[in-house]
Amino acid sequence: SPKATAPATPSAAVSPVRVAGHTDLPGYAGDFDHFAVDEKDGRLFLAGEDGGELKVFDLKSGALIQSLPGFDAPHSLIYLPDTGELVVVANTKSRVLDAKTLATKRPLALADGADSLAYDVARKRAYVVTGGKDVKMTTSALVEIDPYTGKTYGQTVFDGDHTEALAVEDQGSRIFINQTDKNLLDVVDKTT
Repeated sequence: SPKATAPATPSAAVSPVRVAGHTDLPGYAGDFDHFAVDEKDGRLFLAGEDGGELKVFDLKSGALIQSLPGFDAPHSLIYLPDTGELVVVANTKSRVLDAKTLATKRPLALADGADSLAYDVARKRAYVVTGGKDVKMTTSALVEIDPYTGKTYGQTVFDGDHTEALAVEDQGSRIFINQTDKNLLDVVDKTT
């Protein structure tokens, strides 16, 4: 009979995950959602979903630089380095900010319930999930937009009220999207 072998052990060169630091946020309670990084200016933007605010941190020290209130459940962010803009997708009233000043540059016309977002760098298109149970809708949609202009190219409607996270292929034409209420992973062709 074959001889059993012991399972491989991690190499001594591989170290376990460790906490590199933390930042206390006194007075903040609730959930955070997604974040975006501005490497050039060394900032981390964090969507404070339950607190209804955008948090800005120093990327090196982790220090909180600024809190910007006034959002209805901000969910997803993308930083556009070529224009220095920050796209903030929120439950209602999504907008594009000047990343340095955090001043609103323009609204982003999305249906209520805007939540998850994925960005296709090659096509310079964003895909945003809208609708669903949080805004008392029985359907949800995946909307394709140009984050630089706000132009909408189309949408794919789902017959469920909880469509959530998504991923866009960099070198392919597929978008993978989690239709949570149906326990499905849907595949959408981003070119059609």
